[in-house]
Amino acid sequence: MKGIYAITPNDIEENELIEKSQELIEAKIGFLQIRRKNDTLDQIHSLASKLLKFTKNHSCKLIINDHIEIAKDLNADGVHLGMEDYENFLNKPDDQKKVFISYLKEKVTGLSCKNNLNLVKNPPIEIFNWNYLAVGSMFKTTTKTDTVIVNPNQRSLLMRNSSKPLIAIGGIDEKNIGMLLKDNYNFFAISKFLFNNDSPSEALKKIKKVIKQS
Repeated sequence: MKGIYAITPNDIEENELIEKSQELIEAKIGFLQIRRKNDTLDQIHSLASKLLKFTKNHSCKLIINDHIEIAKDLNADGVHLGMEDYENFLNKPDDQKKVFISYLKEKVTGLSCKNNLNLVKNPPIEIFNWNYLAVGSMFKTTTKTDTVIVNPNQRSLLMRNSSKPLIAIGGIDEKNIGMLLKDNYNFFAISKFLFNNDSPSEALKKIKKVIKQS
């Protein structure tokens, strides 16, 4: 897996978010993750439903952060989980787990590993085979408040020891993505640089240009 993976921010209003998401989808973004930590489940479901109608007509996969139930209900393209979310899933009754496991068998599944080298080397694969592992924060970011920045040696070490495709996350823009390219990263999760731009599609072009020239 490779390319640009857009993650919705928490701090913009829904109509603006939908408009900018549609612009990115039309600009051929490969993945769009719905991550809205301040919204209710109903709000997340509604937003995802609106965007899924749009992604289905384009070559973009819609990924739901945390909420497997919403993803299944909408038949989204996949889910992204943190370790806490994954452990909560393990605590579900066996009959419920079977239903979700069956749904996710042909979907995209991603796991947040932060900068945990042991987790990157040995992710829990008893249930999900994980299409990618997310690592970071690569650079300073305001998307999360509890992040630890991965130093250059760690970046390289994570990539060399990964048992799965890695997606780099955290503060990535057109000025620093080159550092990641040098460490052989080719899959990038980006939020602020895309959505805080007046023209997300132009921001995407800048990123793609750097990648192409590397």
